[in-house]
Amino acid sequence: MATNTKMLELTFDVEGGRSMILSIPSPKENLTLATVKEKAALIIPVLESSSGSPVTSLKSAKIVETSATVLE
Repeated sequence: MATNTKMLELTFDVEGGRSMILSIPSPKENLTLATVKEKAALIIPVLESSSGSPVTSLKSAKIVETSATVLE
């Protein structure tokens, strides 16, 4: 039996030259980059990396599709 999953993967720039990835399961269909940028701008002020550094901007966004088949 095969299962398929989709994740919205957002990569953010973090102060100090690092990056942070935020993965969101089951993104809405027909999601556009413009919508992602608009919504990302709302959460950037409250995001910080695991080291406590502030997030500065959205670097990239992509939909990752994964297919898994259980061996029986």
